[in-house]
Amino acid sequence: MSWGRIYGLLLLLAVQLAAGTEDALEGAASRQRNEDCTAVVPAEETLLVFSTLGGGLTAIDPMTGETRWSIADEPAIRVPSLSEMNPHYLPDPRDGSLYTIRNPEGGLKKLPYTIPQ
Repeated sequence: MSWGRIYGLLLLLAVQLAAGTEDALEGAASRQRNEDCTAVVPAEETLLVFSTLGGGLTAIDPMTGETRWSIADEPAIRVPSLSEMNPHYLPDPRDGSLYTIRNPEGGLKKLPYTIPQ
């Protein structure tokens, strides 16, 4: 056996050992993360967590129906209110007439054209 071949085998063995050690370290770190995550709530305690329309969270015990905790918060999504300056158009389904609301004159106003036109 030549020195080059022995050197190659030793290098291959070192790479395999390094890869195995790295995998073992990743596995230990993963187990530690799982333990940290499950250590927050005991295994025997089960909660149902609901998101409310107002943006809050509420946790309820499924066996007793008791509220365990609740967090009030702002809604995640807000719909802009209707602008007072922009006109809104309403069709009349009977004859296709168009009406505008919130026009500069105020109130509901019939437009001089229809949907078919």
